Amino acid sequence: MVGWNGVFLPKGTPGEIGDRLHAALAAVLQSKPVEQQMAALGAEAVGNRQATFAAFVNSESARWGAIIRERGIKPE
Repeated sequence: MVGWNGVFLPKGTPGEIGDRLHAALAAVLQSKPVEQQMAALGAEAVGNRQATFAAFVNSESARWGAIIRERGIKPE
């Protein structure tokens, strides 16, 4: 299992706002200090485009949802 993080915007947020936010975050994630700090923590900054991240989230939701249902996992 691999942990990941992402930034989510409210449904209906204009595309240009998402594009601007992505550009700003990508610049930060690609900076040497952030890359070095992330590497020191054993992490990797990716900074995918919105469509790529959405596809990843959907894939992970389907994958882990199936495992949860198959094993009958319930929240405590």
